[in-house]
Amino acid sequence: NESAAGAGKPQRRSEAAKPAPSKSPQPTTAKSTRQVVDEDFVQDMAQDAAQDAEETIQLGKFLKIQGLVESGGEAKTIIQNSEVLVNGQVEVRRGKRLRQGDKVTCNGVTVDVIFDDVPE
Repeated sequence: NESAAGAGKPQRRSEAAKPAPSKSPQPTTAKSTRQVVDEDFVQDMAQDAAQDAEETIQLGKFLKIQGLVESGGEAKTIIQNSEVLVNGQVEVRRGKRLRQGDKVTCNGVTVDVIFDDVPE
């Protein structure tokens, strides 16, 4: 009676030693997409990174401290509405880091960014 599995046919040693096929999913490769990047934005980001060691202040806070707006909500609104210039350029990022010497124009008033030296 040769109905038993493998009966009558000897198995080769190499077949028995083969590992079972892996059932783990194959890694997928992400499709690369080309993205157009605004060069001014990239330059601003590089400047922002370089300013980490420098004294800076966020645009929204600066507007409040200088009394150009009454609240953070007002700062957010006028910045989003492109009503604020930094160094002559429209700025729409409330978190834009300002540094010494920047010029901020809001509601027709231009204010220089000056950090007072703090005594040690």
